[in-house]
Parts: sequence; C-alpha cells; structure tokens
Amino acid sequence: GAHWLAAFTARVQYGRPERNMNAPHTPRRLAAILIADVAGYSRLMERDERGTHARITEILSEVVQPSIVGNDGRLLKTMGDGVLAAFASATDAVRCAIEIQRQGLVRNAGIPNSEQIHFRIGINVADVLFSEDDVAGGGVNLAARLQTLATPGGICITESVREQVQENLGVTFLPAGTRRVKNINKPVKVLRVLLEPPRMQDRLRLAADRVPARFVGAGLTVVVALSIVAVLALRAPPADSEPEKLSLEVGDFGPAESNDGEAARVGRHLERVFHASNSR
Repeated sequence: GAHWLAAFTARVQYGRPERNMNAPHTPRRLAAILIADVAGYSRLMERDERGTHARITEILSEVVQPSIVGNDGRLLKTMGDGVLAAFASATDAVRCAIEIQRQGLVRNAGIPNSEQIHFRIGINVADVLFSEDDVAGGGVNLAARLQTLATPGGICITESVREQVQENLGVTFLPAGTRRVKNINKPVKVLRVLLEPPRMQDRLRLAADRVPARFVGAGLTVVVALSIVAVLALRAPPADSEPEKLSLEVGDFGPAESNDGEAARVGRHLERVFHASNSR
C-alpha cells in the first residue's frame, strides 16, 4: 500500500531511522535489497478487511518468509502489506522474488480478480547501512521506487541486478527503458522479469489441498473416464468408412535372421488389436 511505502521512503530519504544508522559502529556493505508490497491493498481492505488481513498473513507466513529464508535472505521488516529483505547475492534475491510471484499465480487460480492478492516487487543492489533489524540508504530508496514501477504480480530490477544474476532462473529479463525515479539523481535502467505460467502439477496440488479428500477421488475418476472416452472417440473411424486392413511384414521388425517365428507372432497380434479397435 502507498501508506507503507510513503512512511518507509520518508524515513530513508530524510534520515529519520529508528536507530542512528550513521553511528560509527553501523556496518555498510553491498547487498541485494528486495521490497515487496501488496497491490491494491486499500481496496482489498475496504472490501473485506478481516478476510484480506487473514489471507495476507497466511501468504507472508507460508510463502514470503520461507522463500526469503530458503534463499539465504534476511527478513528485516514486515509492515502490514509490505516486506523488506536483504540478500548477499542478487541471484538469491531474484530467485526468491520469482518463487513468491509463481506461488501467487498458483494461489490466485480460481479466485475472482477482485479478490486476488498480488505483490509488486522491486530489487536493487547497493551499498547500504545495516543495523540489527533495519537497513537504510539511497539504494533502499531505489528498491522501494522500483516496486512502484512493477505491475501487480510483477518484478522490476535494475541493470546492476541483472548483471550479477549468473544462474539460469528460467525467466526472461525484458528491458523497460531508462527511468527517472523521484529522489534519485541518475537515470536508472529498469528491467522487468517475465515469469512462465505456473506448472500444471502446482495448480492441481493446490486445488487438491482446498478440496475435501472424499471429493478428490471422485473427481480423478471422472477425469480418467472422460480421458478414456476421448481417446476411443479419436481412434474410432468414420461411420461410412471401411476398416483399413493392416499389412505387416516380418521384415518390419528387424533382420530376417533375428527370429522369424517371433516377429510373425507379434505381427499377427498387432493386426488383431488393430481390427478389434476399429470394430468398436
């Protein structure tokens, strides 16, 4: 939501951190900063405050936080619908963002568009100031602005992030032009991360989790039955056509010296199967 972003960027921009980030003991190091925010948060809360809060809390605990930890990231802050995390590797940060957005696609399957929860994610690599549970600096501010450029369910990164991603993550990096971002002096080259559709098995697994077990078996039985009917329909010849006789030669199964008797037996068996299927 805009309220979280405004409060966060104001704290970074105008130097009003909760702790003194400029103290001599505050470490400064290079990190990949990931900021995620729920698109249309205010609208979702107005529509169903209790339900939206419960669903976002569930997604944060079951998807976002495990993805951050699983990719060697550090969750620094959650604030309502916003998440701030840091990674030692740009590759880990981008992989984490991809996992979050792909899981979002799966979870939103079958849910009305007006009720779907989508994150916008921005990632930047910069030299930033760290405290025990916070981070600050212009690089963090840029990550927050990149998040606002992302589409719902999308990821925006800087060119410096793309240059450091050495691993094939199964996505496409699409240049989005050079942008002038508010409160950032230099123009920023932005790229969008294009995701592939979620795998069918992921959709089926999530759907099965949401359906009572007694209905899953019945549903699979119907699917299998319909599949068999479809296969038989495709194999059936037109009503006005004559069954085509299959001609098999022993030589079709290999050299004559291999085993003539066995090849002939296989040929006769296949011919019977073929005629049997055509007569149905």
